[in-house]
Amino acid sequence: MMQKKLSLIPYEIRIQALQKALNAKKIKALIIERASNIFYLTGYSVNSETEREALLLVTQKKAYLAISPLNTYDSPTAICSVLQAEKGNYYTTLLAKLTIPTKVYFENSMRHNEYLYLKKYANGIDLQPISGLVENLRTIKDTFELSALKRADKTTRTILLTFLDKLSTYKTERNAAFELQQMLEKNTLARVAFAPIVASGIHTATPHHTPNTSKLSDISIVDCGARFDHYCADITRTVCRNIRSTDRQRALEAVQEAYIASLSQIKVGMISKDAFKIAFDVFKKYNLHTYFIHSLGHGVGIDVHELPHLSPHSDEVLQNGMVFSIEPGVYIPGKFGVRYENTVVLTKKGCQEFNS
Repeated sequence: MMQKKLSLIPYEIRIQALQKALNAKKIKALIIERASNIFYLTGYSVNSETEREALLLVTQKKAYLAISPLNTYDSPTAICSVLQAEKGNYYTTLLAKLTIPTKVYFENSMRHNEYLYLKKYANGIDLQPISGLVENLRTIKDTFELSALKRADKTTRTILLTFLDKLSTYKTERNAAFELQQMLEKNTLARVAFAPIVASGIHTATPHHTPNTSKLSDISIVDCGARFDHYCADITRTVCRNIRSTDRQRALEAVQEAYIASLSQIKVGMISKDAFKIAFDVFKKYNLHTYFIHSLGHGVGIDVHELPHLSPHSDEVLQNGMVFSIEPGVYIPGKFGVRYENTVVLTKKGCQEFNS
């Protein structure tokens, strides 16, 4: 398999930013195994979710991408060399590039069996786990990323509107979710960002409900996202055909007010937990705060869930260029749930929806 060279995307700048972070922490070498981090730094995409297809070694001056001997790839930058893993052994291929084998850091997302494999070939090198180095860089989106995210968002919005218009024609949650996934993938020629959620009736009270053979009722939550150039969208809508219920009407109004308040009040420099509190305070006014059981939002990019976390426990500082979801929700056990979600980009002027 041959992968195309993506020379216009600033991979060299991204690698250099990571090298600057390594130098600040006095880290001489870092092994990167997460597929999304490898793609962010090199443009090399991994197809298999179970087999090792690539491994990246970044030192303070150089980067080495080891790929399967079955594949070829042109490096997008001179700072990164592409190596075919000798006999499929990624670790020996990369470790051979270390002139002074002292201490090597690796991403703590590495599975234990892979760590044992790394340790086997490390030949006494001190191995240390670390997290967040690449993920922190990924929080600020560049123009190439914002363009891909906007396309993913636009595609999702268009398809979701069409889908919701005929939602009542589907017999079960599973049928509806399957059709939505087919619509998204057909229009993007790419796998979806995540399996669509279609929850109906009392299932709407479960935020991450798995669609089953239950029939659709008069209230449903639909959560989905397309993927464009490896970047994700994440949008949720609640469809309620019976708003005569006072409880439902109150929940719908509270969620909408919480969303608008969050969208208008979140600013650059705000602490994540303070952003969460904006929506929480709205729900408290409606006496629904105990039913707001998840974070206000999460970062969206190559992964549909990444930094930052807009949770009540997060001290992350929200910065210009971050992209995250705003998704206030109310979930009353055994009755119903309501959620409204869009993905936004944070600018110096505040939050902006991608369709604005």
